[in-house]
Amino acid sequence: MTRLLLPGAARGFPSASSYLAWRVGRLDLWRIHSRLMGGRLAFLLSVIAQRCRRSGWAVDWLQNKLRRITERRAGTGNGVLIQPTSGNTNFVITNTIASNNGLAGIAYSPPLNSTPSANGFIDHVVASANLYGIYINTGPIRSGSTFASISNSAVINNGAFGIDATNSIGAQLISIDNVSATGNGTGVDAANTTKVLLGRSVITGNNTGVQNDTSPNTFYTYQDNRISANISGKDITSPLNPNVTPQ
Repeated sequence: MTRLLLPGAARGFPSASSYLAWRVGRLDLWRIHSRLMGGRLAFLLSVIAQRCRRSGWAVDWLQNKLRRITERRAGTGNGVLIQPTSGNTNFVITNTIASNNGLAGIAYSPPLNSTPSANGFIDHVVASANLYGIYINTGPIRSGSTFASISNSAVINNGAFGIDATNSIGAQLISIDNVSATGNGTGVDAANTTKVLLGRSVITGNNTGVQNDTSPNTFYTYQDNRISANISGKDITSPLNPNVTPQ
């Protein structure tokens, strides 16, 4: 077992947690990160949670810093990469295993200033041992809308996120139905104005279960999920929106 040593006192810091915060603030976590077994983000996040005896917002700040650093330091390679620049794209991915990729098992990630719209269907997929299991990022686009359905699938042991969905300008709707997320840094993450519909899913054994960074709160739940026993004690970082009616 690899142990992480934070020599805070030796460097004039009163505690290991203050030393770690200083290192994160200087965007200089690579030497710490490289000392972890397999470079696993999930383990480093658990160390942060254990070392930082602080308020919840401080731990969240460190985690968000670490996410950006890890993206820059990450390996290369995607199992499936969909990267349209314009027009309408329809994609279907079924009966697929995507594992051991340096970046994402499956990624929909249009380039900067592109103008695509997309409808995607992901079903009976296993995404494991990647940095991101399933990654839907439309942050760089200039215009366009995205709809993706993820169903009957599993995201397992991905270092950063099992499912990660974020946008900026373009509208984005993600349906997640009957999905299992376990052993990830974060099971499911959504940010900005991404709209998520979550139902019949099991999210357990991750460092964090659900990271809800949507604003306003557009992370909806059908209230029939099993979200519990995630390692950091954070099953859900911010309450999900129950104002969606099963029909």
